[in-house]
Amino acid sequence: FLMQVHQMEHELSGMYPQIAHGAGLSALWPSWARYVCSHDVSRFARYGVNVWNNDMDIENPMNTALAGIQATEDFYKSLGMPVTLKELGVERDRIEEMAEKCTNMGQRKLSGIVELGKEEMIEIYGMPMGEADFMLNEAQEIQYNEMCQECRQDCKQSFRCQVVECPKFRVRRSRKKK
Repeated sequence: FLMQVHQMEHELSGMYPQIAHGAGLSALWPSWARYVCSHDVSRFARYGVNVWNNDMDIENPMNTALAGIQATEDFYKSLGMPVTLKELGVERDRIEEMAEKCTNMGQRKLSGIVELGKEEMIEIYGMPMGEADFMLNEAQEIQYNEMCQECRQDCKQSFRCQVVECPKFRVRRSRKKK
């Protein structure tokens, strides 16, 4: 399942020859994994358990999957590897061009856990631009995921994310007095 991120990185280092292949992979892999994770949670949960020795959260395997992805990103950071495209000097306005080239001008999709076309690649390329940039909408305003807008917790996710389940999300309901 790594072929998708590998192909996406080839476009990255093709457009930015100063970016080493491994550096591009370390910047893209965590975002790709977070994007496709909800389509095969058990695979990523097993990855977290088998590679990072995380405990399996039986009630919510997504927690285990995301912990494994985070552990990978933390490992890359510990090696001094980049984990954002911003660290690599990639300009946001080149993202669509990378996605177009990777999809042969929109004519091909990359198969894998979930099929990736141009729009999906634009989202994935945009994720590792840095957290603040990922939160900005077209009007350059911070926009949270719809579920997060209603939540009182401070772990807000971008509107670009699909929140499958959140253990912290709580809806306060007023109790009617009798």
